[in-house]
Amino acid sequence: MSRVWSVHWGGYVLFDWDTFFAATMAAIGGRDLAYADAIETLRESTKRGFVPNYARAGGWKSFDRSEPPVGAITALGLYKKFHDRWFLEDAFTPLLRWNRWWGRTSRYSGISGVGQRWG
Repeated sequence: MSRVWSVHWGGYVLFDWDTFFAATMAAIGGRDLAYADAIETLRESTKRGFVPNYARAGGWKSFDRSEPPVGAITALGLYKKFHDRWFLEDAFTPLLRWNRWWGRTSRYSGISGVGQRWG
């Protein structure tokens, strides 16, 4: 996240869907930053299988919440633009786990559930 306050949080903060949206925007200028945004956000996935609402330096992350799993939409768009199969291979398993977790745990009703806590 490009915020000045993230300097005091260890130098970076990733917010799940914000960073995936940023990856889509970064793809306008080139693939490296777009792929880095997506892959690094997926690397923050929890043991339960979801991408946390936020993650930052030092292993800090939200272990109790996520946002809608928009990563697969981003991954598809990046693949269609750049055609790199390795990217889909790296992203597939964490994206699948996140989508399955969302399906099992969300209290979906319209758009509600965004940022909510799950037990």
